[in-house]
Amino acid sequence: MIKPEQLRVGSNKLSVVGLARTRGESSVVVVNKPPEARQALLRGLTVGVDKYQYLTADRQLTASANDARLMKVALEGLGDGKPFRKTEVNVLTDAEATPEAILAKIDELGKGLGPDDWFVIFLAGHGLGEFEASRTGARVKTGSWFYCAAKTATGPPFDFAAATTLKQAAEMLAKLKALKATVTGDELLERIAGLNCRKLVLLDACHSGAIALDPSRDLRPGGLGAVVLSASAPDESASEFDIPVEVNGKKTNDRHGFFSVAVFHALGRDREKADRNGDGVLTLEELHRAVALGVREGRKQAGLDLPGARTQTVLASPADLRNLVFVSSR
Repeated sequence: MIKPEQLRVGSNKLSVVGLARTRGESSVVVVNKPPEARQALLRGLTVGVDKYQYLTADRQLTASANDARLMKVALEGLGDGKPFRKTEVNVLTDAEATPEAILAKIDELGKGLGPDDWFVIFLAGHGLGEFEASRTGARVKTGSWFYCAAKTATGPPFDFAAATTLKQAAEMLAKLKALKATVTGDELLERIAGLNCRKLVLLDACHSGAIALDPSRDLRPGGLGAVVLSASAPDESASEFDIPVEVNGKKTNDRHGFFSVAVFHALGRDREKADRNGDGVLTLEELHRAVALGVREGRKQAGLDLPGARTQTVLASPADLRNLVFVSSR
């Protein structure tokens, strides 16, 4: 039996989904009107890794830890009734952000969340996967993407510059996986699939558009699951730059990812502007559009998107996010 507290406030679509050669779905809509209004809770985990013991010096980063802290500020700014009654955000950076710690934090923060609550996870750092040939050059095969977490390593660091063929890259990736220093897209989405809440995944990492689809999506009403916003297409990098940002009234010019800064602004100072139809709520489609525009404008101001140069494309999954409301815009 489904209890009222297991349902979201308002209309709930209860479905029976069958999977054989084709997907079948039969649904009924149940309206839940609790005696007292609920105000949702947001919990977040922001992760940033710059220092990789198992990678060569030229593969170290400088923006990811900054971005994890920036996302904490962005998410905490949505608390105190604006619109969440409370926000609880944990940060893991560098040596703290092992695969085991990331997955354990997801389990910890997911406890006690209800169907109207949100869990947001942000990952910044290196992203890799199985490379394949394409007309634009090597790209990561869709569904094979993984996040490079922190890991203590005693052997010689991996030198990806030395991998000049797809075969050599595959051999190096196999060694990297054997080190158990990664969180695959499947692992991430399977871990959050069991949380009884709404989920948003933000990925500021190279090739992150190649993340696997939510494995539970085929069993959800309308084929929906976790929403993923990725900083780059499967054949693209996610850039970092010295970007001016104002945080809690203090202006800085630190190293950040263009994607991270665009999310920070869309959820903060530009939230009302991001609400394209002015209806007072920010849908995830509107968030996606605002972040994509912010990345394009940021890269243009930095002089990176010149004619013929590689760019950075913000992707969203699922594609149709029009009716998925995230926050109020006022």
